[in-house]
Amino acid sequence: NVAWRELPKEQRCQRLPKFQALAKQGSPPATRDLALMKDDGECMPKDQAAATKLLEEAAPLDVTAKRILALRYWDAKGVERDRDRTVELLGEAAEAGEPESLYLLGYMYWTGNYVGKDKEEGRYYLERAAAQGQEQAIEVLATAP
Repeated sequence: NVAWRELPKEQRCQRLPKFQALAKQGSPPATRDLALMKDDGECMPKDQAAATKLLEEAAPLDVTAKRILALRYWDAKGVERDRDRTVELLGEAAEAGEPESLYLLGYMYWTGNYVGKDKEEGRYYLERAAAQGQEQAIEVLATAP
């Protein structure tokens, strides 16, 4: 159960059939990694629409997939930009304790980007992210009044 990005580059494509089999069996992490492979185009043809579909499948049971999917909606990568969906997915992942989502949601509230500016709400999420060692959250809080 090694994540695709953690593998040395030369082993990624060799393991593609294994990720495909695991994703077909319903493994959310394998489905997420297969989506990243389709998005990257390194081991198979690049297909952002298929990558998004796989992330949608994995997201209900995989908080990392939820965060990645949220960022796709934020960046309009293979989908229409959707601020509400971005915040919804990041909120779900943050409530599950995913550190990057905690940081991103906290920073959104802190700066008022995508959501109404609310320093108190921002601090809440940033402190939770920082408690897990999320470095960007630690940096923001270190410079906060």
